Amino acid sequence: MRRFDWGVWLSPTRFALAGTEEADASGRWVQGRINIYSISDSTVSEYTTRPVSTGEYAKYRSAWEEWVGSRVRALKKAKPGS
Repeated sequence: MRRFDWGVWLSPTRFALAGTEEADASGRWVQGRINIYSISDSTVSEYTTRPVSTGEYAKYRSAWEEWVGSRVRALKKAKPGS
């Protein structure tokens, strides 16, 4: 199963979506993915990580959640009253 956890506009006609997908039917291996979409030429470029075990993935996920949390805290600090 593929899931997208994050996205960002790179320009008015390009955006990226990132997430994960099970690397095999057992569900014990996961691959990270980043897709870069171009609206102007209707293309997508996909980049994948090496497969990692679900245990290793938990470490990556934790680091990603901490990074997102730190960005949210920084944005809130920059915009008092949010």
